[in-house]
Amino acid sequence: INPRTRALLAGMGVYQEGIAKQQVNSKDVTAHIYEYTTQVGMTIKNDVVSLVPKQQ
Repeated sequence: INPRTRALLAGMGVYQEGIAKQQVNSKDVTAHIYEYTTQVGMTIKNDVVSLVPKQQ
């Protein structure tokens, strides 16, 4: 996973280092799916990530 993508997912609270596994029940994992619904957005400007509250 791309380090910037991983950082963005971690910032949203949907990714934790070491949780995703390479094998489950002795079978190789072929993909990881990350799904999350949030009312908080993120902006990236000059490599700085900022949280932006969303209006409902």
